[in-house]
Formats: sequence, structure tokens, C-alpha cells
Amino acid sequence: MRRRVALIVVIAVIMGILPGCGSRSKINDTLDRVEVACSDLDVEKILDCIDPTFADPVRDMYSLYALISKETAEDSFKNMIRDMFGVDFEPKEFLNNLKMEDRKIKSSGRRAAVRCRLTFEIKGETFKRNTRVNLRRYRDEWYITGFELDNSADDGFF
Repeated sequence: MRRRVALIVVIAVIMGILPGCGSRSKINDTLDRVEVACSDLDVEKILDCIDPTFADPVRDMYSLYALISKETAEDSFKNMIRDMFGVDFEPKEFLNNLKMEDRKIKSSGRRAAVRCRLTFEIKGETFKRNTRVNLRRYRDEWYITGFELDNSADDGFF
């Protein structure tokens, strides 16, 4: 009887641990994919990592903007950002070297939050910001639903 109870406890522990490991791996995969997509300035791949309820309308708007303006993808992306947010910069200035380091993942069901240090460089100056990346699981894939960026000093970590 004791062996049976011990076996049930061991199986329950393993069943509780393994799904979390798989989720963490898939969450990290999503963050890795968005880093690579940013580095490549691949807007489609960036949008593939973002919650489809937000990404799909943005993808449609981006396609329409590029079609009407007849610009290259990079120029179209830069100009769309400028027009939407009033910011004029070269996206490749910081997207080429964007990294999410020191990841700490907390997940519960279909939701996850990743605390990390967002590192990027603009005109030779390195910036580090503490960031929380929110994700949700949809059809067994993890998608980014939002960022919470701490714009205060670079030093210290959470």
C-alpha cells in the first residue's frame, strides 16, 4: 500500500513539473523568435510572435500602407512608426541588437509573464531596461500580448 501511495505521489509530482518545463521552453522559443525577427527587421515574423487578435489588424494595416506608399519594407516600417507615433528613427538602430536577457518566467494556465532585462543599442550607446513581457497561449503556441517597460535607471534588476 505504501509503495502504491509513493508511486502515485511521484507520478503526480512529475505530471506537475513536466508541463511547466514544456511551457517555459515554448515561451523562451517565442522570445527567441522575436529577437531574431527584430534582428532581421522582418515585420511579418515579428507579428507572428504577437497575439493574433492584435497582430492581424496591424499586418493588414502594414500591408495596405506598404502597397499605397510603394516603399521598401524597411522604409515603410520606419515611416509607419513615424506617422503613428511622431518618432523619427531608424528601426535597425535598436532592433538589430535587441536582446531579452536574464529571463524569469512565471506561467499559470494560458497566461505567462516574463521579467527580463531588455538590452539594445542606439548610436553606440547601450540601454538596459527592466521589462515585463506578457504572453498568452493560444492553440498550443505562446504569443506576446504586451510589454511593460521600466524607463528608470539602468542599474538594479527588479
